[in-house]
Amino acid sequence: MSEMPLSPVKALFLAGAALFVCFVTTAAAAEEVPAPAAVPLPAPTPAAAAPAESAKWYEQVKIGAFVDGYAGWNYAHPKTGVYASQNRFRAYDQWNGFQLHWVGLDATVDPAPVGGGVSLRFGPSAAVYTGSPDTEFGLVNVKQAFAAYKPGGADGKVQIVFGKFDTVYGAEVADSQLNITYTRSMLNYFAQPFFHTGFRVDWQATDVFQLKVMAVNGWNNAVDNNAGKSLGAQAIYKPNDRLLAAIGWIGGPEQPDHLKVSCADGTAFDRGSLGCVDAAGATASDTVVDRGGANKRWRHLVDAVVDYSPIDRFRILFNADWATEEILPLTATTSERKVWWGADLTLRGKVNDKAFVGVRGSYLRDRDGFLTGTGVDTRVTSGTLTLGWTPTPNFVVKLEPRVDVGNEKFFAKGTDGTSKVQLTTTLGIVVTTN
Repeated sequence: MSEMPLSPVKALFLAGAALFVCFVTTAAAAEEVPAPAAVPLPAPTPAAAAPAESAKWYEQVKIGAFVDGYAGWNYAHPKTGVYASQNRFRAYDQWNGFQLHWVGLDATVDPAPVGGGVSLRFGPSAAVYTGSPDTEFGLVNVKQAFAAYKPGGADGKVQIVFGKFDTVYGAEVADSQLNITYTRSMLNYFAQPFFHTGFRVDWQATDVFQLKVMAVNGWNNAVDNNAGKSLGAQAIYKPNDRLLAAIGWIGGPEQPDHLKVSCADGTAFDRGSLGCVDAAGATASDTVVDRGGANKRWRHLVDAVVDYSPIDRFRILFNADWATEEILPLTATTSERKVWWGADLTLRGKVNDKAFVGVRGSYLRDRDGFLTGTGVDTRVTSGTLTLGWTPTPNFVVKLEPRVDVGNEKFFAKGTDGTSKVQLTTTLGIVVTTN
């Protein structure tokens, strides 16, 4: 029997692997190009020189753009329905074949004393990142839009940010070129917020210590679903360029504080059951119900990050989270305590100035299946190998085999099968102006 030809995706993966091996064995030493950073907890923005009196406003704007796409392959060949997610518990690489992650446009002005930034994203991942209800208010493509003010000018120790801005928690971000790995961990996607809307104050207390405090709508809400607000804080210690350690907390209500119940003709709202009951002659109606105490049932997250490079070519990145929330189901009177926690450990070693190898081990436990939507105790362990190549700072290639292992058969296999193991390979390519 003759061999079956390789599929285009498999051929692409083999070609990418061959290209990487060839490069590692033949690349000459060159000026060092740093591998992409992962921690979304930067050191304080360096003070910008005050613009000359004659400088135009547009000369102070920093503009960047990028295109991020990938090819994905799931070895279980899941058939989950047209356009349905094929890779379970995955962030922006949920589908297989050739895919566009997103296209990004960024414009920023360093505050001196006034500045700000706008980040726009277009593509399938924009809706995944923004989520509901922001997509209903025309914000699906607006990743960030904020104003920044430094009362002391460019050299000031305090910065005030207002608007929609990326979260300060976690060790990975949605823009893959800023991470060691291409795919995101479950800890990043399920256990941490993506963005906030509100106020944040950054205080550079000393040369090595920074404090951030915020009052925001909550997790991933441009339009809040309750009257309460979330409070957050983060302390960052950065004694030198090799070490960064951060500890943060955010707490606040995340559940809607009211409920609209729609009853059809012939039924009426019953406050005892918070539902509709038979009522002869009644016409269709909507009733808004106060959910009683929702603003007192807080979600709490504690987040820790350590980013350490003992030598120039080796980096260690650790992130751990613990969170809890008291949940009151929409039609229930008794609340339930939900808990989740997890950790990521990522190592990166540079083979030479343009190639690197990364390894990430991840664990997430969603004790009640609340975050993941499984409804059962969910424990997932993941292992990721990243072969990275950056021939120029503007071109990033990552070939990434990954295995996810669950305590139950969470993963789709074929048309109707399930498995405890999900094995994938992803080839990610990013072209960027930055």
